[in-house]
Amino acid sequence: MEENWPVSGIFADLKSVLDSKGRDDVILVDTRTENAYLKGHIPGALYLGKGNMDAAFVLGDDLIRTRPAEELCKILGSKGISPKSEIVIYGDKGDAHATTVYWVLDLLGFPKI
Repeated sequence: MEENWPVSGIFADLKSVLDSKGRDDVILVDTRTENAYLKGHIPGALYLGKGNMDAAFVLGDDLIRTRPAEELCKILGSKGISPKSEIVIYGDKGDAHATTVYWVLDLLGFPKI
């Protein structure tokens, strides 16, 4: 298993993420709740949640289904997130909501996640 880690193009180690800080084309997205974000986050990372809702809930509706594409683009665009940027997503260990955010960006056609 170790020799297959990390999966190229999907996972990044912390060093490569920290090395990307300051690059204009890389956006770091923290998918956790506001409490977790305020307790500590990678400097420069965007908070995509809203209050007690993490990013996955913001991108979903009341039934946790994905919002319509136009609405998703508006939410992401308001944070400066566009398909032209390289997006690095992170959350808490074992938290599947970062995966949900990845899936939504992939669904919208973001090429560099």
